[in-house]
Amino acid sequence: MPLYEYRCEECGKEFQIFATIAEYTGGINVSCPKCKSSKVARIIGRPTVLGTTRKGSDADSFDDLDSGDDFGDDDESGGGDFDDEP
Repeated sequence: MPLYEYRCEECGKEFQIFATIAEYTGGINVSCPKCKSSKVARIIGRPTVLGTTRKGSDADSFDDLDSGDDFGDDDESGGGDFDDEP
């Protein structure tokens, strides 16, 4: 079930709701859980890849996907260990 994020325009509280796509497209009444205002704006969040966690602020990318391996040798020319002769 999709998670929808909202921010209250009255008190600034950010909150989330779960709703099916059918419920969302059919029109759901969303109100702030803190002040009960119906003046809320949808927040479009950054996608999440299953099996990973977010690190740092939203400015960071999927840093936890980088294992630090460069899958190459220390030769920065990119030539590897190949001989010139066949």
